[in-house]
Amino acid sequence: MKLQNHIDIEKWWKDMKKILKRTFIAVICFCMLMSNFALFAKAASVNKPSDKLLAITFDDGPSKYTYWLLDRLKERNVKATFFIVGSRANTYFDVIERMYDEGHQIAGHTFNHTYLTKVSGETVRDEVEKTRIYLAAAGGDRTYYVRCPGGLMNSTVKSNIHAPIISWSVDPEDWKYKDAERVKNHIVSAAKDGDIILVHDLYKTSVEGAVEAIDILIEQGYEFVTVEELLYRRGITPQNGTVYSSAPNKGTNLPAKEDSTLYTKPLVTHPYYNAIQKLLDQKVYTLDAGGEFAPEKAITKGMFATMLGRLSGVRPNYNSETGCSDVPSNLYQAPFIEWGLENNIFNKNPDGTFGISETITREQMITYLTRYLALRGVEMSSYKPPSYQDQSIISAWAKESVDFCKYAGIIRNAETTNFDAQKIVTKAEACEYICRVNEIINDPQKYIEENGQKEEEVKEHVEDIKTRQRSFSSGLFKLIRKIFLKIASIF
Repeated sequence: MKLQNHIDIEKWWKDMKKILKRTFIAVICFCMLMSNFALFAKAASVNKPSDKLLAITFDDGPSKYTYWLLDRLKERNVKATFFIVGSRANTYFDVIERMYDEGHQIAGHTFNHTYLTKVSGETVRDEVEKTRIYLAAAGGDRTYYVRCPGGLMNSTVKSNIHAPIISWSVDPEDWKYKDAERVKNHIVSAAKDGDIILVHDLYKTSVEGAVEAIDILIEQGYEFVTVEELLYRRGITPQNGTVYSSAPNKGTNLPAKEDSTLYTKPLVTHPYYNAIQKLLDQKVYTLDAGGEFAPEKAITKGMFATMLGRLSGVRPNYNSETGCSDVPSNLYQAPFIEWGLENNIFNKNPDGTFGISETITREQMITYLTRYLALRGVEMSSYKPPSYQDQSIISAWAKESVDFCKYAGIIRNAETTNFDAQKIVTKAEACEYICRVNEIINDPQKYIEENGQKEEEVKEHVEDIKTRQRSFSSGLFKLIRKIFLKIASIF
């Protein structure tokens, strides 16, 4: 009897273990499902588009009050649209760069604040396009919108502006009364979903009143976006020469566009932080007081030329003739571009432009840097390292420069398997490579000994990566097979 009981207990325990195993697996699966559901629900809640949008815009600046305004907007994570007078761009170039880096929209308000209904079509085009050049130099090639001074326009004006025209639906007449309390009260009482608010950052009372109004409207559940974002989220595709004054919700309310160029972590955590900080300290890259460095935004050809020129000790004289149609002689970046062209570091485009607002690829950057090294007395070696796995996409004119930088250790370690020749260069990457080049100039032999790679090392590195890839794939397959077999044996 005791033996029978013992056998029954053993059988019971065996059955119970099976039940426990199945229950355990079921609980784990349920928890994973609920966890994913919770994450999905949270994401859905976070990404749910706001149904109360406003676009606040600032005209006629920048001015000395724009610095304060940008600080206040950054504290509140509010994005605005700045309609800039082109003739003020050189004086406040750092402010416009900051606007771009912090996610605001940069737009044109003519070069001389000209009332466009009083001039010819040719003058309209000149006022608009000249401003575009200055703004593109500061912030890259972005969607370009225009606001006519005074809101004055006719058919001639519209047909000669090759950009969307932005008007407004809320006007506190801040320029007229210069009263912060009045500005605040008017904006708060008049604002409704989809409105475009007009303010001027030329006046202290205007920016103060606007910020107070922003605080109240945020408490009321409004979200502030750029004009570009407002039109996008309301399903509007802006057309050149067409006027837009508001964008209320008429059934289309899209979620916000993601900006992959925004680096949300502290800058000190960025892998190229040391290089960024070094060039900031050396004034090779400058920031407006209170401004942020946007490491993942693309560097433009104009910015890159400016950084190399500063590194080389070029002093701006604000009267540089580059011969490029997109580089006015008094443009902030003109002396650096003139230096770069004279020393054959850069080339003009076939159409006679410099391409000041164009982004640059990795192969372009490496070519510019090797030309700069030659200018500073560091000649390229004839050494031919092993080819990259993506060698076929490297342009013929860049291969010699790329080979040298690979040999010298300017391109290092994990970068030696694939080069990504056509990848757009970010600001952080530009800082890192400029710092590497500056190091090799100081002591070429030492730098190459410490960072350069011999042919055998490169081959070993490539083969090691291939072996690890094969090993990982094989191990992953075995692990998956083992898991499936274990689950099958349980059931």
